[in-house]
Amino acid sequence: MGDLKELKTKLKELEFNKTQIIDVDVLESFYKTGISDSALFCSKLKSLNIDEYRKHEDMFQNLGITIDSRKEYVIDKPHLNLKELELKYLNEYTNSKLNTDTKTISEEIDLSYLIPNKHVSKEDLKLIDRIYSGSDPDEEIVERFNASITRHCFKTLSLSKWVNDEIINCYANLCWKRNSVSVQKQSYLFSSFFLTTLVSVKDGYKFSNVSRWTKKFKIDLFNKRLIFFPININNLHWILICVDIMFKQVFVLDSLHSRQADRMNYIWNYLKDEYLNLNKSDIPDQDKWEFLDGNDTSTNVPRQANSDDCGVFVCMFINLLMAFIQKSAGSNNKLNLKQIFSSLKAVDMPRIRQQIQLDILKSSVFPFDKVIPSDKV
Repeated sequence: MGDLKELKTKLKELEFNKTQIIDVDVLESFYKTGISDSALFCSKLKSLNIDEYRKHEDMFQNLGITIDSRKEYVIDKPHLNLKELELKYLNEYTNSKLNTDTKTISEEIDLSYLIPNKHVSKEDLKLIDRIYSGSDPDEEIVERFNASITRHCFKTLSLSKWVNDEIINCYANLCWKRNSVSVQKQSYLFSSFFLTTLVSVKDGYKFSNVSRWTKKFKIDLFNKRLIFFPININNLHWILICVDIMFKQVFVLDSLHSRQADRMNYIWNYLKDEYLNLNKSDIPDQDKWEFLDGNDTSTNVPRQANSDDCGVFVCMFINLLMAFIQKSAGSNNKLNLKQIFSSLKAVDMPRIRQQIQLDILKSSVFPFDKVIPSDKV
């Protein structure tokens, strides 16, 4: 492929008929076939009898232009002028194709500093011990995010204990609040009580039970990057279902690596109903969504070493993913879960449990003196 200067020169030589249009269905067919070379692109255009492209077929082949798979350019337009299309290709080439050895942004981000490598200080340990010294399990220790954290809740972070909903929701909100306001707008965190409201023993799946959860706060989930659903499974196990709106993925993060197809389907049905409720139409490109279950090895989720650390893993999944959003703010790169979770190990759980206790007491997230930087904002 020639250099960028040559590419610009050749594109300027192209003379498109400004009145010629391509129907959106034709453009969508290009994306669906995953076009990656200009020869295939030209052959598609030839079938449309577009004389302007026929005249410059060889030039397009020589340029080797790659068509990006994102569809923001055409979703809201019934037709797209060929001149505009030409400019979009040039911009895409300029922004994305200059470096042929590109890496995803998550491969360049180190999140290991979020994992405590030692136990809390003696002074902080005394603060935690004072909570344990009390006798009333229902005594409120702190109030966070309009929810009461009692001594009983606090002690579920002890070794060999199963973490309860209040702790999960409190810590998840701390992680979310840690990020800048601009980054908060890129994600949405549901309460762990969401799924049990959406799906009940009495009614089964019922969208009307949760139809106002986002509406009352004027939240459009489909303008977000990531959506988090921490899920309590019968007070026996914790998982996190995460939705990547940009890349059309729904994935289960489960430290037991178990299949959770039913719960993933509930979330998918909710997304479809939410979109319909919001836009009065079906969610587009449903066949392009990817679903990764809890036993899918491609998620590279670390495995717990006992029967009770699942909730702590969910806390850290949320922590690491939200930190990733902050540090990669403004990028359009796909999540690299293997890299994001590479520092998280089962052996760290005792230290993490203790650290989460301290984080809740201080209403901050470790490391307290470190502001998560963003190279993009």
